Amino acid sequence: VRYASYFGRVQYDYDKRYYISGIVRRDGTSRFKQDALYWDTFPSVSGGWTISNEDFLKDHAVINFLKLRGGWGTLGNDNIGVVNATSIINGPGSQNYNYVFGPGQDLIFGAYLGSPAYPISWEVTKEWGGGIDFGLLNNRLTGSVDYYQKKNTNMIMKVSPIGSNPYSNDFYDHGGEVLNKGFEFGLKWRDSSESGDFTYEIGATFNQNDNEILNVKPAYDGMIGGSLGNGKITKRLEKGQPLGAWWMFETDGVWQNQAEINSNAHLSGAKPGHFRYKDQNADGVIDERDKIFFGSYIPTYNYSVNLSLNYKNVDLSIQGYGAGGNKVYNGLNNTRLGGENISMYMYNNRWIGEGSTNTNPGANRDVEASNYYLEDGDYFRINNITLGYNFRDKIQGLKNLRLYVTAQNPFIFTKFEGYTPELNSNGDPYGTTGVELAAYPNLRSF
Repeated sequence: VRYASYFGRVQYDYDKRYYISGIVRRDGTSRFKQDALYWDTFPSVSGGWTISNEDFLKDHAVINFLKLRGGWGTLGNDNIGVVNATSIINGPGSQNYNYVFGPGQDLIFGAYLGSPAYPISWEVTKEWGGGIDFGLLNNRLTGSVDYYQKKNTNMIMKVSPIGSNPYSNDFYDHGGEVLNKGFEFGLKWRDSSESGDFTYEIGATFNQNDNEILNVKPAYDGMIGGSLGNGKITKRLEKGQPLGAWWMFETDGVWQNQAEINSNAHLSGAKPGHFRYKDQNADGVIDERDKIFFGSYIPTYNYSVNLSLNYKNVDLSIQGYGAGGNKVYNGLNNTRLGGENISMYMYNNRWIGEGSTNTNPGANRDVEASNYYLEDGDYFRINNITLGYNFRDKIQGLKNLRLYVTAQNPFIFTKFEGYTPELNSNGDPYGTTGVELAAYPNLRSF
């Protein structure tokens, strides 16, 4: 993949109080060479007002810095994973693209279109926002507050063909519009003792984000994804829902006996110990029309914290981050494709006979995707703790020598029963992102 970029920028500063900036970018990428749609133009403009430089705030006892700012602009994204290209399916043998013809029953080799190269170009996001930066109490307390709206006007989707689609492989196309909006906060406090021997700094950030699909190309509305590898799916694309929205059955207890099954709407093959699912449309049949949405794997908030302390030659730093407001799918509890072990929780709390539990399934259970396996994705991870000692000025002729001990990913706090709630996978919202099937926990290192 090759890139080329040109940009021009104009900035104006009046009296250190008023600022305006304009940028025009012209970006090109070889990813879109199939249709010679290499280039697109991305303008942006921003402005600011440093209020603390106005006469009425100069030399203020509390407010040392105060600035309002806002801006609008467009950004381009070409990250579609691979070069956009048409794929042709062919090969030897008895595959269904080869045929036997004629009296001699000769094998004639054929081919068919696996996936098309649609005329796609840059994915464009239009963003506007505003914020405030501040410094208080001799700049010991600094921070920022921002509001933003980002509208993706032509989302590049990895499309999984449905039954009526003429293609057999996934392909890329512009499929819809997506809106992200929310707030971002940042705070930092730093101070020191009068002697200067002890200094410390505490910082935190917080981001709240709402994600919504505004429009979907009709051909792709209702596309499903999030495969569990057993023919069952967990996600559906639909206007008004967030990206990668969970879509599945809602459990309504556990079948206790055959008579209960016979007298209620049920899936074919239902047995005592299997889940009972809600008949959402009350038509007496449990089918795809009874599946509903259960939010998304995308967190609605993210945050981070950091602490650093220094006392003479000793230093300590602690860093952590977290996320929440989302759901993740514990596919390890739901799906076992072979003779693997099951989790201790599923074993200890399983249904073992009539009246034993009306919440957890038995050892012999169905493998339908349901909200039972959705768990809170909230977590907080301490990802680094470092303690050090610097021997500067302690050994003659030695300018700097620091010894330290560090721990990477020593602690995580979460209610998730699986290995890890950080299930980013390859980032495809309609792939297995947010689904734990073969996840490996982050390693602790010391």
